[in-house]
Amino acid sequence: KMSAVGDILCSEDMINDAYNEETKMYDFSNMFRRVSGYINEADIVMGTMETGIASGKYNETNAPIEFAQAVKDSGVNLVTISHNHSLDNGVTGLQETRDNLEEIGFDVIGDKMETSNAVVIREAKNTKIAFLTYTCFLDNEGQKSKDEINCVNMYSKEQVKSDLEYAQEQGAEYICAMIHWGDAIT
Repeated sequence: KMSAVGDILCSEDMINDAYNEETKMYDFSNMFRRVSGYINEADIVMGTMETGIASGKYNETNAPIEFAQAVKDSGVNLVTISHNHSLDNGVTGLQETRDNLEEIGFDVIGDKMETSNAVVIREAKNTKIAFLTYTCFLDNEGQKSKDEINCVNMYSKEQVKSDLEYAQEQGAEYICAMIHWGDAIT
């Protein structure tokens, strides 16, 4: 059984609300408490982590790791980081986001860094499912170098064809594609 959630965003209001001035810590658990009842029966729960989880200033494009932990605790276990905000914190922020998400137990897909995650294959109840994910644009894409853009799994017919062939070679019985699209902000 699979479930999906939409874009997982963290606004500055959420960050401020989760911050405890006395402990200097963040606690987002209350924000997701009612969600888990809807998704925790699924073997795979996927969503788009549409915020960075990297060091630095926390704002609408970068959330504390406690935010990601609360999402994980709610039952989400597979996230894509391929979306229009993928490079809002630069290539370093994208890599740190992926590393942080993997460290707390997410399957992460959507980047094409040195340890490429172009396709993730999960097995649930003896069934192999391939997950492919793409974004059709990046915010301020015209200001990004080709090397930066190549770190994100961008949609193209050629990339999809290559990923589908790989998934089939790996014995995937089902293929789930997650595509992030809409109007570009330049």
